[in-house]
Amino acid sequence: MIERTRAGLAAAAANNRHGGRPRKLNDAAAVRAREFKGKGIGASDIGKMLGVFRATVYRYLL
Repeated sequence: MIERTRAGLAAAAANNRHGGRPRKLNDAAAVRAREFKGKGIGASDIGKMLGVFRATVYRYLL
């Protein structure tokens, strides 16, 4: 069973497919969040602008 699982994961990776939950913010949005933080905007306000929760903003800022 392990061999079949690994073969399936390898086949999926060959087709540019990866498991797991999709990221909430892409790289460009994460850069924007850092820019906003550099301007002194709070995490709650950044989250409202980007449509995510405050905790998500902190996760991407670290």
